[in-house]
Amino acid sequence: MEGFLLAQFLKLFAVTSVIIPLMVVVLQLHNPCAVPFFGSMSPFCKGNTWTPPPTWVWLLMLSTEYWLWLHIAYDGTFYMFYTFFPAIVCMLDYLQYVGRLINAMDLGDNKEILVRQVLHTYRSIQLLDNVQNSAMKGEMVPAVLGLIPQIQVFSLFVCIRLYSTSQNQRK
Repeated sequence: MEGFLLAQFLKLFAVTSVIIPLMVVVLQLHNPCAVPFFGSMSPFCKGNTWTPPPTWVWLLMLSTEYWLWLHIAYDGTFYMFYTFFPAIVCMLDYLQYVGRLINAMDLGDNKEILVRQVLHTYRSIQLLDNVQNSAMKGEMVPAVLGLIPQIQVFSLFVCIRLYSTSQNQRK
């Protein structure tokens, strides 16, 4: 059941990682001067009034915005969804297998063979855990170190930009 749910979750993630940047483009089409998108930083947005640029410039702005948000949404969460979650489901399957072996050991006659099998399976799980941790260490840490500063810089820009916008509206 966990494997089926994980497969459905990964399919949902693949679809939403493309739809979220499309929603950003829809927001841009609705309000081109919305902060913090490229339209608000362009010379075509003066005093929250949008002056339509040439079509090729507008398409270039929208496609760049889509490309940027696609990379933020997909690259920032790729290893978490495609590496971390499947490994957790795999570990849970192995632990359920060990639990079934222990239950069989309580009911079975040949306990010595079952004890060896349980210990061997448990050591295999420990080895798999060590391999998973060392493999993710090289991928997850750089992804997180790259994503968190991007979010901080983006958020700081929004705060500064919205503060100056709110000050202009008060005057």
